[in-house]
Amino acid sequence: MGGALNNSLRLESYLIVGAMAAVGFSQPQLVANFTVTDVFIGGMVVLLVLGMLTGKSGFTPEFNRFYLPMVMILGGSILASTYAGLVGWVIGDLIRDIGAFITLFAAVRAIRVSPPRVMTGIQFATAGMLTVLSLQLLLDNSAVRAQATWSNPNIPGHLLATGFIVSIFLFRGWPRLAVLTVTAVGIVSTGSFGAIGQVAVALAYLAWTNRKAIGAVLGRHRVVTAVVLVTLLGGLTFGVIDGAEGWNQARFQRSGSERLVIWGSALELALENPLGVGPKSTSALSLLDLRREPHNEYVAYIVERGPIAFLGLIGLGVAMWTSGRRGGPIRAITLGFA
Repeated sequence: MGGALNNSLRLESYLIVGAMAAVGFSQPQLVANFTVTDVFIGGMVVLLVLGMLTGKSGFTPEFNRFYLPMVMILGGSILASTYAGLVGWVIGDLIRDIGAFITLFAAVRAIRVSPPRVMTGIQFATAGMLTVLSLQLLLDNSAVRAQATWSNPNIPGHLLATGFIVSIFLFRGWPRLAVLTVTAVGIVSTGSFGAIGQVAVALAYLAWTNRKAIGAVLGRHRVVTAVVLVTLLGGLTFGVIDGAEGWNQARFQRSGSERLVIWGSALELALENPLGVGPKSTSALSLLDLRREPHNEYVAYIVERGPIAFLGLIGLGVAMWTSGRRGGPIRAITLGFA
């Protein structure tokens, strides 16, 4: 039994490497939105399900904290779907939720038992994925916000932001500097204020929890630190890239004012439909002002999935936070997404 479980976990580890290496490519699409990455993820899910059916899941008690929040998210979402019914976009979103939960379990348990050579593969896959994705975003579109490769630039923006945070811990020395530099270029290329905010919050948390060590380093490089801080503050305040979709005050103010209108419309809709209107229904049915999506995960959960799923989302964040160590990547990523 132990040998079979180890073989399954070893195979899942290599599937993780393959999935991470392929995630930088949204093309070629095999069927509809089904890509090469989904093949690797599908393999991980199949192995996990088979392990659960045969009593060889390899789960530890720490996974228990995730079960209730996930059930609440799915249950609340199904209850909210009574507004529009189990139409295509609702079913698709529920399937993605289930797939994401299963993939999380499969990835975490496989990574924790991976041999050193697999972790080396994960390092190379991470560096390759972030580099390929950044190059696509930088070169595949004439505008700052990359629309040619990804339908929504915020998606790769947050993915790169998460990769940036993970790379701080995953690499050392010059490889870390190289990966962080390339990833930062990719994040800027998306033009996503949310991705910048995610990185800023995570770095602030890491700086606070590791302030003694960081203070010693910055103290030895006062001039460089001052120049970097002035450059960053000036760039974010006055904009370093011009144009309607660049980094500038005009776009920031326009984006902020539009979001206030959308959020106000979403909250009114939530009061009229306290159980929610169903996943993705706000955009699919054009239920909000400006006919846009909520542009905020918390608002989206309240208006689309209802209070039960919203509490499940909060519970999932708490479960992620408590599963990580102080000053570690899990808590930094969780706080960044919050």
